[in-house]
Amino acid sequence: AALLICLSITFIRNNYDKERKVVFQKNTEIEERNARIVSQNVELEKLNSEKSKMFSIVAHDIRSPLSSILGYLEVLAETDMTEEENQKIKHRLLQVTKDTSEMLSNVLAWSKSQLDGARVDIIAVDVARELTKGLSLEKSIACKKNIALDLNLKEDVKVAADLNMFLIVLRNLVNNAIKFTPEGGKVQVFMEVNHENCFIKVRDNGLGVSEHDQDNLFKLKAHSTFGTNNEKGVGLGLLLCKEFTELQDGKIWYEANDGKGSTFVVSFNLYGVVKGREI
Repeated sequence: AALLICLSITFIRNNYDKERKVVFQKNTEIEERNARIVSQNVELEKLNSEKSKMFSIVAHDIRSPLSSILGYLEVLAETDMTEEENQKIKHRLLQVTKDTSEMLSNVLAWSKSQLDGARVDIIAVDVARELTKGLSLEKSIACKKNIALDLNLKEDVKVAADLNMFLIVLRNLVNNAIKFTPEGGKVQVFMEVNHENCFIKVRDNGLGVSEHDQDNLFKLKAHSTFGTNNEKGVGLGLLLCKEFTELQDGKIWYEANDGKGSTFVVSFNLYGVVKGREI
């Protein structure tokens, strides 16, 4: 009887241990599956966020040049001009269209590369050369609004940046400056360099930013506003500028001018310099 009881207990215990192992294994598999699902959901949300940013960039960067082209076409269609004025408008329209086409190609190529997630290709970017080329469209927009756009850039200064992100950030800042500067105003783009960083400043003598709004400039809380000619803003430009600048290991901030207007500063590391020493 004792032997039978021992065998029964051993049999029951072995079955219990087996069942417990099976249950534990199933629980582990369920937890791993749940973890994978959570990870996939996070990745999906990230991809959706990147896609939304991508479309926001395209819309934000393309709206202004298309409006400029539309304005030139309206002038050609509705205004009686001399042959000289007509040729001048046509030449400017052709240049704006070329610049817009080139910018659209660059933005779409960059956007396509971002579908797999935000990737940053850090290279040596010649600030003066790239901004002189990259801001040609903004010069046309400023000219149309009778705003002086001055580029005071130092030659042969190279920063470590992703070229497409770099241009998107600076174009957005310059476009904002033009948008919130009245006719006859002035927008300046200039540089300051130390042994470690390059500071690119975009200064205007326009409407400025109230103290209440300054705290929310680079956040989703920033609300959409209208420029001096009722240009509509989407409220995302500065948030995108902040995110793209930080992806390039840079910094961006706002400075109020002594008089009127605003100054936005973007800081990038000099190419070949790490933590204060050249490499």
